[in-house]
Amino acid sequence: MLVMQTRTLVNRVPQPNLFYNGSRAHFLHIPKCGGTTTRYIIEAACGLLGVVVDNQAGSFLDDPAPARAQEARFVLSHAPPPDLFERNDTHYFTILRNPIERVKSLITQIERLPHGQGRSHDEIFNSLTDLQFNQATSLLGWVPEGASLDKMLERSKTRLRDDILFFGLQEKYHEFAAMLSAFLGFEGFIFSKYQVAHTECQISPENNYILSKKIYYDAELYIYAQKLYRKKFSLLFKDDLFRKTRIAVPY
Repeated sequence: MLVMQTRTLVNRVPQPNLFYNGSRAHFLHIPKCGGTTTRYIIEAACGLLGVVVDNQAGSFLDDPAPARAQEARFVLSHAPPPDLFERNDTHYFTILRNPIERVKSLITQIERLPHGQGRSHDEIFNSLTDLQFNQATSLLGWVPEGASLDKMLERSKTRLRDDILFFGLQEKYHEFAAMLSAFLGFEGFIFSKYQVAHTECQISPENNYILSKKIYYDAELYIYAQKLYRKKFSLLFKDDLFRKTRIAVPY
């Protein structure tokens, strides 16, 4: 499978895909992992296909419109699915990112928001919660009755392995885009190379050290995800394998 890392056009695989067999899809949007670009791709493609999309990305650990979510063929959310991955008609997918880069990107995003303006990166860093430092673990490992982050970590690994149809790594967004196209039947969408750009975040050396400790659970999950990704998906992109059925060309 050959995918270029420049600004890229991804074309659909010509054989049947999971999205057209009557299934639903649920994108678990972990903040600052390339999810907004993914949302734009999904909403544009579903608009052309006439597929109902329920975008719940404005809330976390809350279900603002359960009735609409039940009707929608495609759900996007910052929150865990209320069915806890148990709907047989739904396929789940997500994308993860190096947790240090993810938190630094979160800090620069907060800086641009009204409540972050005028605050230094260190001030914003000191205001973050444990769940914000470990948002991938808390989203994938969450249960209604609550649990410690230790239990969430083990549960999130299990869900990533057993309940998530496919997942990507933000640092390899071009590969995730190819899988998005292949699994869901989207075609002709374009994304930019900025998705792999380094985040400029000016926090003190002391807070850089603290950050490496604060992200413990997401770091453990990301190490596990990298190993699982190599086992399940990396062969798809080795050399020119499947080049005839998946072509991505520079735009």
